[in-house]
Amino acid sequence: MVLAAGLFTTPNRHSQAHPRPLAARRSHTTNGHSSPDSTPLAPAPGYSCAHYSGLGADDVDHDAAVKLFDRILDAWNDADPSSIRDLITDDYQGHMLHLARGDRSADTYASWIADFRRSNPNVRFRVLAQGVTGNQVWSRLVATRPDDRTSYGMNTSVFRDGLVAEEWAIWSDWYPTAGLARPAT
Repeated sequence: MVLAAGLFTTPNRHSQAHPRPLAARRSHTTNGHSSPDSTPLAPAPGYSCAHYSGLGADDVDHDAAVKLFDRILDAWNDADPSSIRDLITDDYQGHMLHLARGDRSADTYASWIADFRRSNPNVRFRVLAQGVTGNQVWSRLVATRPDDRTSYGMNTSVFRDGLVAEEWAIWSDWYPTAGLARPAT
């Protein structure tokens, strides 16, 4: 399976042998979040992956990364938006791929959260699946609003020195929750 940013992972090794619901195939659970079983592989010969970190000095501690990501979601959910500043590097870059002007910096991140909350009061974010590969955390997310609208997102967070240095995210439009197939959680 080929993932964004040129990373290669093996599919869940249990997926073919055990056709169970996705939630039943989780190999590791921390803080209520599940990490799919994946093993990083080097790029195939002839391919260059600028962001490939493999296994080495840049690896992040799984539990610490998940806890920090939880704190980022807290900032989006209901914590003080300025709390985000303690979780990101000074040179942080965020890329919201679904928005025409979707780049943000460490200095603008808190205002992004405040603006989003004004437009989407009482929205709640939660992790559906999450994995750690090298220095990156991959998250599949859902956002729900009180008006019964739902959006699904994918996020890649690149860690450096225990903080998030860069994020790449893409989100769906808001859809009526009743009309969507519910993913396994």
